Amino acid sequence: MTVISNIYFSKQRDLLRYLKADAGCRVGEAAVCSRKVHMVDPYHPEIVTVVSNADAGQVFYKRRRPGEIIHMDIFHEVGKISPQPIAQAVRKGIEHYAQHVTLERGYEEAKNLHQLAHFFDVQTGTGGGRVTGSQLFGQKESVKKAHLNHVHLSGKLGDHDLAAVFFIVAAVEREILRQGLELRRIELLQHEQNQFTTQYEDLSPYTAFTDSFLREQPPLSDDQAYGYELAMVADIMESLNDLQELSHMLKEVQAGGRLPSGGTYGSCWQDTWIKVEGYGLVSRQGNRYRLTEAGLELSRRLLVNAREIETSLRQQSILWAKQAGWSGGNLGAPYGGETVRRGLTRRKVVPWRGEFLAVSPTIINAFTRSGLLRGEQWSIAQEDLRFEQRQARSSIDICLLLDASASMLGKRIKAAKNLAEHLVQNSRDRISVITFQEQAVNVVVPFTRNRLLIRRCLDTIKPGGLTPLAAGLRKATDHIRAQCRRPGLLLLVTDGIPTLGEKEVDPLQDALVAARDFRAKTNFHLCCIGLQPNHNILRKVVGEAAGSLHIIEELDAASLLRIAASERNKAGQ
Repeated sequence: MTVISNIYFSKQRDLLRYLKADAGCRVGEAAVCSRKVHMVDPYHPEIVTVVSNADAGQVFYKRRRPGEIIHMDIFHEVGKISPQPIAQAVRKGIEHYAQHVTLERGYEEAKNLHQLAHFFDVQTGTGGGRVTGSQLFGQKESVKKAHLNHVHLSGKLGDHDLAAVFFIVAAVEREILRQGLELRRIELLQHEQNQFTTQYEDLSPYTAFTDSFLREQPPLSDDQAYGYELAMVADIMESLNDLQELSHMLKEVQAGGRLPSGGTYGSCWQDTWIKVEGYGLVSRQGNRYRLTEAGLELSRRLLVNAREIETSLRQQSILWAKQAGWSGGNLGAPYGGETVRRGLTRRKVVPWRGEFLAVSPTIINAFTRSGLLRGEQWSIAQEDLRFEQRQARSSIDICLLLDASASMLGKRIKAAKNLAEHLVQNSRDRISVITFQEQAVNVVVPFTRNRLLIRRCLDTIKPGGLTPLAAGLRKATDHIRAQCRRPGLLLLVTDGIPTLGEKEVDPLQDALVAARDFRAKTNFHLCCIGLQPNHNILRKVVGEAAGSLHIIEELDAASLLRIAASERNKAGQ
């Protein structure tokens, strides 16, 4: 254990003493930690006030009991900080802490400490959300503006784990510096009581309730409870194939009192399990698990009303709309321009008058506006009304060219598979999937509208090996020329750069030649979705094909679906 780590653990007692006194303290020179709300006077940003009668958990998350949420603010010069790398820094800090307590508590208990990250939220001047989520939330302008001078962190942390605070703050400070902003020294930390607690109301929507596990579910009417249940199930289903898998997972817990067998649910089952715990569907007593009252009720409903729930999810497009980019402080942004596709018509949901009242979007708008945030009586106002405008549309052919190299293993390939299923489920387009890895380039799914065939074929994809991008592009060119007679869309999803050539010694040069051939020999538009470290090389490849390039932080389902929807709309016009 290093000298610095020893200091962190010795400071834990001091921090606990402050928290038990309902006070806050500085952590280093630029951070403040307490269980209270912190305020800064914009005219004196070097002074931070801890509001001793404003509990952070009650203000930010409407929790009933005080003292359950730890609150950290790390101050920096005014500027925009990306929340995704900050979230990664929090995870690294927690991992570093877990490594240092292994000798004291044993490997098994220390291993469980990694789960602390699921119960931390982050907010910066550009957005935020659960540390282990997408960080696409917290988009309210007033909230972002309030966080231009500091990174906000809040989480559930027991008294015996307070040393983790110091590891987290150190990791976040390093990331702030890496993003090019200086840390700001706190000259004075003061404590005050404030009688005007309503002024904190605007600070509550840090995350969507389907993203954060820190918000307690408020008392809900039957209609509200059903809306909450649908959004919760949709979020949990992000890493599962169908409702039957979720039902089976809950039954396993109820029957055996232990963690479900991970091999049954694929590589992302742990993400699902964390959400099941986070939503309070299970509780732990020692090494045993049991379904809570909410878990028992959901298990019963999945057994009796699974078809009704699945139909509601599809009708309301909760799952796909959330993944495609809902943002905001509750269920996400209210329905404003969401396009829902069924059959040969395109139904655009709009806030002004249209041909048909969009019942589900209207109800969800009302639910998020009045029911969830403030616990008010649920009602529909004029501003909640949404209407459908139906327009005829033609189907197109879409080919997914998926990087299946070793680096795509896990969440990335799962997100790509979700994209393929979504495209065939929510349109009349023909979908094909081609994978490229090492020496193998395969047409995994021929052009089809058969959802079951696509799912069965996608299960055969096993990432591994290098990245033969040129071979993938050539296979896509030949496949499209043989199967398609109309314009279409090629979606190239990759997390790397060309590392294996086919006809040229240089893998990049080979990919550039293949991209030029694709442009010359097909009438498809190429859209590439890649990661920031590889943007220069991918830009060259896309340029040769006269295509479009989208660079994102991570290949997650939300980003892929949002980009695919945008490119599909352009291609279908």
